[in-house]
Amino acid sequence: MPLDIAANLQITGPVDGRAHEVLTPEALAFVADLHRTFDVRRRELLAARKVRQAAFDAGAL
Repeated sequence: MPLDIAANLQITGPVDGRAHEVLTPEALAFVADLHRTFDVRRRELLAARKVRQAAFDAGAL
């Protein structure tokens, strides 16, 4: 069951009873800021990796 931490942040993996000791509002704000800052570039790199992997799979060196 997903854990809604904030209106725009959701943890979808397992969360134990002590999660709130680590997932403080400050820590979650930091993670959200990283996501906002790097998500576009992360997606670009993943797409490029997929293209490159397809080339490797086709025999390119």
